[in-house]
Amino acid sequence: MMIKRRALLVLAICIVLLFGSTMRGEEIASEKLIGIKYFPGDDDENVYYKSPPQMVIDQKGNIYSFFRNEHFIFKTDKAGRFIKRISQKGQGPGDLFRPWKMKIKGDKLFVLDAIAMSVFSLEGTFIRKFRIFNRVFNFDLFQDKIILLDISKDSLMVMCDLTGKRIKTFGVKYKPDFSKFKTGDKYFVEECLNEGTVICSEENIFFVSYLFGDVFRYDSKGKLIEKKKLKGIDSSQVKRNIDYFFVNGPKEDDKLGQKINFWPAISDIFYHEGSLYVLDTKQSKNMGQILSFAIKSLSLKKIYCFGLVPGRESEAIAPYFIFPRKTSNGMNFYISMYWNKDNYIALYKTKK
Repeated sequence: MMIKRRALLVLAICIVLLFGSTMRGEEIASEKLIGIKYFPGDDDENVYYKSPPQMVIDQKGNIYSFFRNEHFIFKTDKAGRFIKRISQKGQGPGDLFRPWKMKIKGDKLFVLDAIAMSVFSLEGTFIRKFRIFNRVFNFDLFQDKIILLDISKDSLMVMCDLTGKRIKTFGVKYKPDFSKFKTGDKYFVEECLNEGTVICSEENIFFVSYLFGDVFRYDSKGKLIEKKKLKGIDSSQVKRNIDYFFVNGPKEDDKLGQKINFWPAISDIFYHEGSLYVLDTKQSKNMGQILSFAIKSLSLKKIYCFGLVPGRESEAIAPYFIFPRKTSNGMNFYISMYWNKDNYIALYKTKK
């Protein structure tokens, strides 16, 4: 009975979202995702997460995942069964030191950690590595290039070839009014302000701001084409962040560097086959949502709502990362979850 009530509640919220969009003259489709399972299972001792895991998935459905502050990658099959660990702690060839982000391109796995970019085969064989001397927050792969999000200089992004040779820098950073901040660490203020990610489609490079929902579209040469704001994300958080960085600044009792008094409007974002999938921070105890945007127009196409997967009904929604994947039967969404010191990956599907 309790499970049925939760399902009805999630469905009702989806209907409200759809009805509200229609009332504003927008035809936005909405769909409730079906929770399938979670992993690792309670009896799996080979795979564990001490923080919300990040993941990528290859064409065979194998899952590569890691959690921050650890130094290796789990490889599991599509059912979540353990296959192997890739890498170990260190700074030499084949080692990792606090992985931060990873991507798959063809038959290669690119892993960004705190000091370098490493490339492995999907079987875990080390291929090459190049050092990164600035703090890089994110990256993506664009054609035969790597795009790094690096705010250490005047620009926002760095374009490299696949061996790490720098080609050019481009992109404009947000600039705060430093007079509103008591801290002398201007780099730290800029780091917080420019929290976001690099996303690459087949034709364009994007920077997406997690704080403001702004999308900057660049061409293959790094020239800015347009700036657009994503509609449908949590506007109250966006307004709060604008006020914090550009209008009033921190409150008197804030100590930037010890207490951060803002929160992203976007948890995670992923590009897949013509669409941007945005994991919204706007959620309730029993419902989260993913917004789907057309990559060419950046217009909102669909809202996917999700509740808890079987076996986790007594908990609450606390999503961190997503990985969408089209299948012959619709869409699969892998969502990284956290609840009460327990971290896992939940699998959701659309209806056939």
